Amino acid sequence: MNQENKTLDSRLLGAVFTLPATGDTVCLYGIHYHFLVLDGATPGDLVVVVGVTPLALRVRAAERDLQY
Repeated sequence: MNQENKTLDSRLLGAVFTLPATGDTVCLYGIHYHFLVLDGATPGDLVVVVGVTPLALRVRAAERDLQY
């Protein structure tokens, strides 16, 4: 898939943000997204987007996704 055909949602893969203290939404690039935490990340943790569905961004703790 070339860059021109990628949707904003698929370009969010790898995006990093801090889990908010309340709620299950985050605002990225001016758009509000629901997110689903896939592991034990808690509010204040740094998370990375590892999947995108029509209903939510799938996120996990950023330290689990580090590449060595």
